[in-house]
Amino acid sequence: MLKKLVYLFVIIYAFSTVQPQISADDYQHKKLWNDLIAAVNQEILEFPGKVGLALTDLTHDVSYTYNADHLMKSASIIKLPIMVAVFKEFNDGKISFTERYELTDAHRVGGSGKLKYAETGSWYTIYELVYIMISESDNTAAKMLTDIIGFSRMNEIFKSIGLTSTNISPQSFNLDDGEIAGESYTTVRDIAQVLTRIYGEELFQRYLSKQMIAILKMTVDRKRLNKFLPDDFELAHKTGLLRGACHDAGIVFSPHGDMLLCVMTDNNGNYRQAKEFIAHIGDITYRWLEQFK
Repeated sequence: MLKKLVYLFVIIYAFSTVQPQISADDYQHKKLWNDLIAAVNQEILEFPGKVGLALTDLTHDVSYTYNADHLMKSASIIKLPIMVAVFKEFNDGKISFTERYELTDAHRVGGSGKLKYAETGSWYTIYELVYIMISESDNTAAKMLTDIIGFSRMNEIFKSIGLTSTNISPQSFNLDDGEIAGESYTTVRDIAQVLTRIYGEELFQRYLSKQMIAILKMTVDRKRLNKFLPDDFELAHKTGLLRGACHDAGIVFSPHGDMLLCVMTDNNGNYRQAKEFIAHIGDITYRWLEQFK
């Protein structure tokens, strides 16, 4: 009787300690994921500037980051958190997307965008300003929106949604200002987090998340993450380029699964080289996704 009890105990213990079985598909994905990370790391090692990167396979919920907490000049990628802040104010009933604001000479900012050439006294709704700011990376539209919401309020909202390392400075709209103290900063981790939360519809009502994705898909830049994008893929993203910083970050939608891809570079002596680097990281990622056909 004692032997039977001991035998039964051994059997029960053995079954209770059996590890969950990993399918062949999971093993294959892990191997391919490791191959992707190795290829990306090789590109990073060969790039002469500073790199921060985040990759997340949103279908399989696996991630990789490199220098994710390194502070970098945000350049125009700050317009992504600006859009989120505007949508939060709308979500909370503080503003209406149909409110109209007048363009004044004080709003005009050099650099990217067409509003700097628009006629003084032109009127735009808040929604129009958000669309123009993202799709054309319009600096004047961004200045108008930050004036509407307020810089202090913007920074409060950034912190409230978990962007602990992101700030926006009024001096960042002065393109002649070379002072580091006037720069706006962010990290790969912050940008990746806000994109992930937009994708997961965690920030606001579902339809607002879908609107933000739709606007991000209208970004006109075709020289970075979009350069090698396959025809059956879509990219919702925002770029940045200023003072040695060159960035692109977004969500890749594909028939084979969705990916978050955030590539930020700094201390670049050559913007063309930085754009090609980002484009190549995108190409590696897209070819990796296509293996799952």
